[in-house]
Amino acid sequence: MKIVQVPMDEKEAKELAALASGMRISRADLIRRACRKYVDELEEARLDAEYARGYREIPEDPAFGEACAALLAMTFPHEDWS
Repeated sequence: MKIVQVPMDEKEAKELAALASGMRISRADLIRRACRKYVDELEEARLDAEYARGYREIPEDPAFGEACAALLAMTFPHEDWS
């Protein structure tokens, strides 16, 4: 494992230490978890943007959705929800 030094002010260091202590984990583990969560959130946002851009560039054909709905209607029995 690579050691990375991160300068921070005293208040942040104390907050991290208190959080880590409350979670019964090391401060380093808390920082690793926080970094992993942040990187995962950035990746999810990037993928969401890519997904949306794809649909803007090549919109879904409404006929495809209608065909899927018709196939599902034929595949599954009718359910009375009244």
